[in-house]
Amino acid sequence: MVSNSFEFPPRPSPFGWYMINQIVFFSSTGIGLVMFPWLIAVVLQASPQWVGTAQAMMMLPMLLFLLVGGAKADRSHLQRWMIRLYMLGVVPPAILCFLLATGNLTYLTAVLYAVSMSTIGAFLGPARDSLLTRVTQTDTDIGMQRAVGLATAGQFGAQFIGITLAGQADYFGGAALAALIALGYACCILAISQLPDHVAAPGGAGAPDGAAASTLSWRDRLREIGEGIQAAWDSDRIRPTITMVGLTGFLFMGAVMVFLPLMVRDVYQGGALQISLLFVFFFGGIGVSSTLLSQRPLEHQGRALMLAATIGAGAMACFFFAPPLWLFYAIVLVWGLSGGVSMSMSRTIVQRAAPEKLRARVLSVFLLAMMGTGPIGSLIYGFAINAFGLLNTALLPVILMAVVWPAMFFATDLWSLKAKGASY
Repeated sequence: MVSNSFEFPPRPSPFGWYMINQIVFFSSTGIGLVMFPWLIAVVLQASPQWVGTAQAMMMLPMLLFLLVGGAKADRSHLQRWMIRLYMLGVVPPAILCFLLATGNLTYLTAVLYAVSMSTIGAFLGPARDSLLTRVTQTDTDIGMQRAVGLATAGQFGAQFIGITLAGQADYFGGAALAALIALGYACCILAISQLPDHVAAPGGAGAPDGAAASTLSWRDRLREIGEGIQAAWDSDRIRPTITMVGLTGFLFMGAVMVFLPLMVRDVYQGGALQISLLFVFFFGGIGVSSTLLSQRPLEHQGRALMLAATIGAGAMACFFFAPPLWLFYAIVLVWGLSGGVSMSMSRTIVQRAAPEKLRARVLSVFLLAMMGTGPIGSLIYGFAINAFGLLNTALLPVILMAVVWPAMFFATDLWSLKAKGASY
């Protein structure tokens, strides 16, 4: 007798739903990583300073709103708050899809799209990172460094998928890519809605979303932000980590977002496919090293963070010599591998050291250091390239890192910083 029973596969755990959301969201951002510089540099043929300005404008909301987003996340029911943000996130790519389909895209509308998506991301980032700590505490078999490594690997593995799709922009067109981004945000709503209520509820001393939050004055909000900054500064583990992350973000984020796409365009005469390959190798490298670190945690976290910054400076020194395209991609891959080490180590240190009641606010300070310095770097790269030439600008972060590295070595304890806890 044949049984007609059918067993559904088990439902994902809270960490499983978190990873589904992580993969879908960053697949969409991977598309945007290639699509936006392609629209500005290739479709609209903007000059270097305007490419740098566009990338700076895209990252500016991180500088303005990350700390506010962290304070909001600490007071919020994360599930409901993130669903609202994802719903807002569907709108800008839908409008961009219409503009591209009708041939009405301009430099201004492209920048407005990027600014709106970045603003939403500034509020999503602290909430998403705070949620990672909560689901990791629920799934007790996952150590913090392993969870961070898996989340980082999922992030950049998903970006790899999105970047690969965006590499076909010359064939499919920008409108199709914008539609995929909107669809991705809609799918994130479905994934995050599956989390148990107790995982996403406010974990600190703040009021639940919509209760006392609406009555807070601006003075109260500034006080909350100040508490997060003070907690980060008072920690002997978080302070040097965030300092190093901020300095490397300033030196290298503009290089990745402005210098490298312009190098592909002007040195190698590449288009969307070549720009996508650039990000495939860079973010793919981050994903690979993050995956390895999730399986084999490192003890000397601060040392690994500083050595990774050294590799970034070495990569920029190599670009000064305009290597062949295959070697250019190989260098980008090595740089990406070191970037995965840097991101995993810094996030793990901050996640574990942040106080429970202030975690989202401290994480927002970390994200501000990592992302908020990017607009300044992007502007500098754009104008430096215009003033000194593309390849000469490659030496700028090399010279500055020669000052930053010994300063961090002698003035802080970052080099000797080790993992805490058996599971790291």
